[in-house]
Amino acid sequence: MILPRGYKLIINKGLELNIKDNGFILVQGPLIMKGEEFSEINVNSNNGGKGISVINAATPSFIQYSNFNGLKANSTYASNVTGGLSFYNSRVEINNINFKNARSEDALNLVRSPFIIKNTNFYNIYSDAIDLDFSDGEIINSNFEQIGNDSVDISGSDVKLTNLKIKVTGDKGISVGEKSRVYAQNIHIDNAFIGIASKDLSNVILKNLKVDN
Repeated sequence: MILPRGYKLIINKGLELNIKDNGFILVQGPLIMKGEEFSEINVNSNNGGKGISVINAATPSFIQYSNFNGLKANSTYASNVTGGLSFYNSRVEINNINFKNARSEDALNLVRSPFIIKNTNFYNIYSDAIDLDFSDGEIINSNFEQIGNDSVDISGSDVKLTNLKIKVTGDKGISVGEKSRVYAQNIHIDNAFIGIASKDLSNVILKNLKVDN
């Protein structure tokens, strides 16, 4: 499903959406997902289905009380999309979301997309959980568990991290590169190959960091 430029996609509470048979969704406007605490939205990828991409949206996207299960990237021979849920040049606010069993390079990928991510959980992710490229914003009250590669991968961005729990990550709990600036407080990392990496002239300020195993 490819929406024309400027069109808005609205998904209402309680919907179950199954993407299959190489299907994918491309939105060239805002994505609005109006789940509620006791009536969540469920998006599943199975039988070869891919994921959802939002590009060049002129107004912000809002996603709340939704679950993304098993999404894959919308890569083609002509594009290099890496996230099961991807935003390019599109502002987004995410609240009370669960990402599970992602099979893409990134469960969530933001490129040049200002963001707020709150109360969001990532579980059993094949590679990176969140990949932020040239995207400024905040991640608040979020959990990462059983992540194959990096839990939070930040490049060329200004990011504030608050109250994150990272448990079992194959590479880095938090990776900061490409002259990024990160302020992080109340971070608990348990069982990571590398807890926090700061590289490429990046600047990281940490307050109340706990690292186990």
